[in-house]
Formats: sequence, structure tokens, C-alpha cells
Amino acid sequence: GVGMGLAAPVNKRTGGLQAGGILPGWDRIHPAVEMEARLGIAVELENDANVGALGEKAFGAGRGVDDFVYIRVSAGIGAGLILGGRPYHGFGGVAGEIGHALSDPAGPICRCGNRGCLESIASPVAVAALLQRSAGRPVSVEQLLELVATGDRGARRAVADAGEAVGRATSILVNILNPELVVVGGDLA
Repeated sequence: GVGMGLAAPVNKRTGGLQAGGILPGWDRIHPAVEMEARLGIAVELENDANVGALGEKAFGAGRGVDDFVYIRVSAGIGAGLILGGRPYHGFGGVAGEIGHALSDPAGPICRCGNRGCLESIASPVAVAALLQRSAGRPVSVEQLLELVATGDRGARRAVADAGEAVGRATSILVNILNPELVVVGGDLA
């Protein structure tokens, strides 16, 4: 079998994606069914943050922990939830989509169509875009990480601000779910 992770909410009841503006053109696609037809073997589809949580549960910091949150800070921002020792998806499969929770009412328009989503101000792509303005040239996520590693003050400030925004969103999850552990992963971890 194959395990497949995608950076979009997965409806566990239908196998479809709730991609909206996140993965344009994928709304009517059932990726696991498509991959099974192409590969000839069973495919299990999951959201990338949930895959991260499952990986931490099996091999990482979440071993032996039944209630934890895995925060994935990558192209998008999501939370994989392990509650009672099992992944928690919610009714439609979008539990943990903190990247599309309001973070700044006056913030930029997000790729989902809403304004001020956490992802639109704190994802690596958004942080790199901030530096493009000050650098006067495009800055990739890889270049952003290099700038941080070499001590660039603007890059470090931008990442610190993003971390603060992610921390605020995470604190809400912690107050609601009361997990034993929070694990942070992804490009800006």
C-alpha cells in the first residue's frame, strides 16, 4: 500500500479534497482513487499535518503520548491532532486547519480568499515575500532560511514575528484541547 499526504483538507468520509483556493482545480478529484487506479495498490490519503502527527506518534516526540498537537509550518500552516491516541479529523476532515483562522483582520488576502489568515502572514512563503520588498529582489524560502542561519536581522525579525503569530494560534488550540504535548515541524520549525 501507499500512504499519500497532501497540503489540503481531506474529507475522510468522501475521500475528496476541500481545496477551494488552496489547490485550484483539485476540488472534484479523489486523489487516492486516482493513485490506486494508476498504481494498482491500495492508497491511503491524509492531510500533510496529520501525516506529520502520525509520524511523530510512531517515530518521534509523540511516542507514548495519547493527546498532542503537531503544528506544521510550511507552505501552509496546519495542525495534526492526536486525541485519545488516534488522529482527529473532525466532521468534514478540516480539524486543525489553523492556517486559515483569522490572525490579522487587516492582513493580506489569503489564497483561500479570506483576509488575514495565519498562513497569509506566517507561512514561509509569506515571510519570504516580506523580505522581497526590503531586499529588492525575489527571496525563496530556501534563501530565507539561509538568511536566518547567517544572522540577517530582517530575516530573523520576520521569522520571529511569524513565530509569535503561530504561537498565538497554538495557544488557542492548547486552551481548547489541553494536549500533553505540542510538536512544531515544517520549514520554519
